Amino acid sequence: MKSEFLTHAAGKPAQQPGGESYAYYVALTDAILALSKRIRRDDPAQFLYDGLDLSHAFEASAYFACVHDRGLQILHANPRNFPAALRLKSQIARLLAAETFAGGPAAGAARWMRRLHHIARGAKHVAQRRTEKSARPHAPAAMQAPIIFFARSIRFARYFLPLAHTLRGECAFLVPAWEGALRRQVAEWDFPVLFYHAGGVPRGAMGRLIDDCGRHLASQAQALDAALGGMQGRLVVVPEGNSPEDEILARVAERRGIASACIQQGWSPIRHPGFCNLNYSEMLVWGDGFADLLAAANPRQRFASTGNFHLAADMPASGTDILFLFQGFDDWLGGRAGAEAMLTLVERTAAALPEISVFVRPHPVAPFCAEVSNRLLRNPNVRIETPADVPLAQALAKVRVSVSAYSTTILESIAAGVVPVIFNTVGLPHYWPDVAAANAGIEVRELEAAQAALVQLLRKQGALEAFREPMAAMASRFFSARGSAARDATVSALRRLAKGP
Repeated sequence: MKSEFLTHAAGKPAQQPGGESYAYYVALTDAILALSKRIRRDDPAQFLYDGLDLSHAFEASAYFACVHDRGLQILHANPRNFPAALRLKSQIARLLAAETFAGGPAAGAARWMRRLHHIARGAKHVAQRRTEKSARPHAPAAMQAPIIFFARSIRFARYFLPLAHTLRGECAFLVPAWEGALRRQVAEWDFPVLFYHAGGVPRGAMGRLIDDCGRHLASQAQALDAALGGMQGRLVVVPEGNSPEDEILARVAERRGIASACIQQGWSPIRHPGFCNLNYSEMLVWGDGFADLLAAANPRQRFASTGNFHLAADMPASGTDILFLFQGFDDWLGGRAGAEAMLTLVERTAAALPEISVFVRPHPVAPFCAEVSNRLLRNPNVRIETPADVPLAQALAKVRVSVSAYSTTILESIAAGVVPVIFNTVGLPHYWPDVAAANAGIEVRELEAAQAALVQLLRKQGALEAFREPMAAMASRFFSARGSAARDATVSALRRLAKGP
């Protein structure tokens, strides 16, 4: 089937406040994938470390390194902007600028900066070798645990926790050595905790063209390989699957004859390199709908639908209030303009509907600053609830309507029986999958239209009922199971993969 995952990003998005960042994300993705394709064609050894092909890890790493690079953002809007080329933060940003984004004098500046970078790195090479940590990463003591959960942060460790409780005695956690609080937390949960330390590797461990990025990838590969050598695991499990470390662990495990599983943790409504070219032994998705959407960009990936074990098992729709789900601010899709529009909508909704509670939930990795919290709490019916304090299932059970710009929670709201309003301030042609076209929610772009839709949904008798059947149909397609049924299905799949063929 033809997937919008590849095609919808090709069109030019409507320009609106915050929409520029979406256009940049699309252009950056295209530039990285084109650069990677050219390097694989001309010199595939650039991506090899110790026999491992880390090309997909490079693509993901380049995206996350450059998505917030202000110099590249300016060059995307004005390719001939010479000063912007001098502001580029990394070697990868300079490489992308020189080969794709920049034009005219800016292209020359980007190439000059790249050459200067190599000269400077060469001059510092001898001095830095004396101060670098040992290239030998930490290798944990041998431990028997067939299933290894890879948790890069406390957020991901908590996501795995329902599975780990069911698998107690069969699993351990692998965490970065520098995440001391995470290591202590896993130990307090009474699970074996192993850790890896990414030390230095010689310069030129990978291709010189990708330079610092390649050195970072090689360091991670070396450390994760040493960590797996100290275990007797049969399956490594990663969350989300879009980070460079996830891909590196899968490739290291594959070489050691260890299976890999990626468990869906969220959903990206835009294409980016992290969600292209996935290649785990199996990816466990929430439902067949997600597998269908991902398939075209991931031809080698095998999928299995096991459900979302963090959502409530039923669809109570018994709440009476409204929930606003925020993303980040300045450096996120939509930027400050999109975040400001959402803040204003919260304030207007709270004033227009004083009889209901307006719950506001920051993103797990982008907490509100004091200025934002104080601004929102000036409205007497606004309640701020953090993900650490209130699980999503509990937050959704209290409301009838949710509001977000592009979050995974749009689909999770549908599964919970909560009507989603997509306040599209970020330039997306539409949220993907197209919730509004399926009549499983509402999508609006203007502040006034969003406010009017919310007031109508919450005050007009029967306004919510029109969405019930379409929401149930979409929930069935995208969520094969929820709650304990999803947990048990996921655990069964992990045990099957750990057992092997």
